[in-house]
Amino acid sequence: MSRGVALLSVALLTLAGVGVFTSWLDARTAARVEAERARRHRRLEEAALALSARVDRAGGLARALADAGSLREVVLEDDGPAEGWGLLDRLLPRLAADDDVGGVRVLREDGAPLVGYDRRPRPPAPPLAAPAPPEAARRALAAPAGGAAFDLALEPEGARLVAAIAIGQPPRRAVVVVDVDASGDLRRLADAAADGPWALVGEDGRVLAPAGGPALERPAGLDAWASGTVVEGEAIVSALAVPGVPRGGWQLRARAPSRSRDEVTREVLELSLGALLLLPLSLLLLWLHLTERSKRAAEEQRRFSDTVFDAITDPLVVVDARLVVMVANRAARARHGHDLVGRRYEETVARGRRAPADEVEALRDVLERGRPRRDEVEDALGGAWQVQRWPRSEGGAVTHVVEHARDVTEMRRLQAQLIQSEKLSTLGEMAAGVAHEINNPIAAVSMYAQLLQEELGEALGPDAPALEKLRTIEAQAADVGEIVRSMLGFSRRSDGPRRPYDVRAAIERALGLVEHRKVLDGVTLERALDVDPPPVVVGSEGQLAQVVHNLVVNAAHAMKGRGGAVRVGVTRAREDAYPPGRPVGLVAGNPDRVRVSVADAGVGMPPEVIDRIFEPFYTTKPVGEGTGLGLSVSFAIVREHGGCMWVHSEPGVGTTFTIDLPAEAAGAEGG
Repeated sequence: MSRGVALLSVALLTLAGVGVFTSWLDARTAARVEAERARRHRRLEEAALALSARVDRAGGLARALADAGSLREVVLEDDGPAEGWGLLDRLLPRLAADDDVGGVRVLREDGAPLVGYDRRPRPPAPPLAAPAPPEAARRALAAPAGGAAFDLALEPEGARLVAAIAIGQPPRRAVVVVDVDASGDLRRLADAAADGPWALVGEDGRVLAPAGGPALERPAGLDAWASGTVVEGEAIVSALAVPGVPRGGWQLRARAPSRSRDEVTREVLELSLGALLLLPLSLLLLWLHLTERSKRAAEEQRRFSDTVFDAITDPLVVVDARLVVMVANRAARARHGHDLVGRRYEETVARGRRAPADEVEALRDVLERGRPRRDEVEDALGGAWQVQRWPRSEGGAVTHVVEHARDVTEMRRLQAQLIQSEKLSTLGEMAAGVAHEINNPIAAVSMYAQLLQEELGEALGPDAPALEKLRTIEAQAADVGEIVRSMLGFSRRSDGPRRPYDVRAAIERALGLVEHRKVLDGVTLERALDVDPPPVVVGSEGQLAQVVHNLVVNAAHAMKGRGGAVRVGVTRAREDAYPPGRPVGLVAGNPDRVRVSVADAGVGMPPEVIDRIFEPFYTTKPVGEGTGLGLSVSFAIVREHGGCMWVHSEPGVGTTFTIDLPAEAAGAEGG
């Protein structure tokens, strides 16, 4: 009796398990089929919307051209104006400027072309044959006024979506035809359909694509031209409308097999078997992970330390008590050799410095005393380095020293140049004071020369030889006075108000000072200052004269011993008419520009020098002939004027500097 109850219990449990598994399998199958249906519908819907965007694109271009006033003047009026044809010639290429636009055409009602733009060459019509308008054009002419018609043309080189809109009224009518590339959209439709047949059906029921494709029926239960995806037995059937097409529209239809119960069961069994096989492997991987975790942590910590060390741009090394380099960052390896680690300190790091023995002694001092130390040393090439060393202790004893070296060569050089610039500033102030003191004696010389001319003229007559000598004295005194006034103008601070002025006055002011200097030794000045309207800018005339003066002096130095002429010119230009060379501090804004150019036929400059000429204290002149401040100050002045500078130079040919300033309106020059 008990044995029978046990067998019955086992049977009931088996039946219950089978029922549960069957129910689970049915639910799983239904869920997978529903997920597959939703996925296919979503992909087809995205493809249909992409094709709809292409329809909107073609229709929008056609509508834009159909609504253009120039087109209506040409097509719908007798003997349309020539300006209308010109506007069309410029409008059509702009409408067809994108790569996906194949062509834009305007046809008469009989198909004869009026005007158009076609990216692809088309075969000519047979002789005496009437041109056949596209199918979309015929439907647009038959549609109500202003209605759009669409068609899909399949060609060997791809698919074209054609949009047409009729304009005008009988008997004078025309049709605008635009075609865009739809090859990518058809490929997307095919990809969305995946492993089943598909068809793009037009409003008249004909298959538009693919070529020779089947005319699939709409899914049962869906209204005409509605969108949806349903499951019919072992198949998933879809019908989706393509928005944007008038009247009945286009419809995308697709049919694909659904996943059956056997496929889901096989998938469940494969997943179960895979899980059983993966369980031992997962346990093994977990064991390996736990045993290697500490090792990986240590390795990651080491890599992190190396990354931090390498991120430091200054050389950094760690030396042990035996004076052997244990760690070196990327900068240290690049400076002292990539085989730095494991070698002795005196053979690598100290060897590159001017006093290697002193470096080793300083390192031993840190190891013995356990105190940090900072020194400034020189390398073998004369560069200055600030070296800092820190001790690292373990168990109360110093075991390692961390050494950080920083290159301070440039900082020391800048400090020296700053001191030099301060000396030059003081010298400039002294020169301004001397100029003030010279002014009074020169004025007295000029005045007494004039008085002597009057007295001798009365006593000896107007033709006396002494009068000519006095005139020479007066002229020379006037020249000295002009030089003094120019020096005062350059030394005077320009903190006054900014005002409009003619840049030619600033140029003449600068050239007048240069012409009295010996710097022009064998070099002449050429002026090209005739320009209309007057080149007026807003700013400080003295500051601009300082810039021109500096550029002319530099040009004369570049031509020293070569002879020739320094050419100084001024022009007015539009902002988009760029001068030669590269811009420095390009400023956009005022489209009217005034440009002052200083050109020489000197030694020229290579690109690496041009990249640095506007840096403070950078100069290519020998010591004592330049401070490296002239161009940087000149550039700052030009920037204060709202402008920029252009530099064009070729080694052995010459250099041209162009000062580019925003122009003030002509005739706005102030007093």
